[in-house]
Amino acid sequence: MISSLQDRDREQEDALWLSFKQDGLASARQALFAIHAPFARSLAGRFHRQRDRGDIERADVEQLAFEALIETIDRFDPGRGVPFRAFATRRISGNIIDGVSHMTEVREQLSWQHRMRRDRLLSLSPGTDAPSIDQALESLGDLAMG
Repeated sequence: MISSLQDRDREQEDALWLSFKQDGLASARQALFAIHAPFARSLAGRFHRQRDRGDIERADVEQLAFEALIETIDRFDPGRGVPFRAFATRRISGNIIDGVSHMTEVREQLSWQHRMRRDRLLSLSPGTDAPSIDQALESLGDLAMG
């Protein structure tokens, strides 16, 4: 019973994807959004619970998730054989992370500090033209000083 219900739901979703991608039906796009909105809302809720510092509203995080869901529906290619939610998870999560990092001054500063640490660590990794020992120590000192 459950399996046949899931199969029917999957067939209906496949028909919506076909209608949207081939015919460009806005109603199919809206239906796809309605199907996957609870999934996007759950990703937003999980992010909010794990990283809330009292400076952002859950509704704002959900808005970021819905924005990414719409973009993901537009970009998804069902012909590639990748499940939609697997494709959408990274895009929705990335949009939430990017959006939240710019919502408040504190989050903007934390994001900047994270980028600076990452860039400094990358500059210390051996590359094609490795820095001299003096340069590496100076870079390490700069990293330690923050």
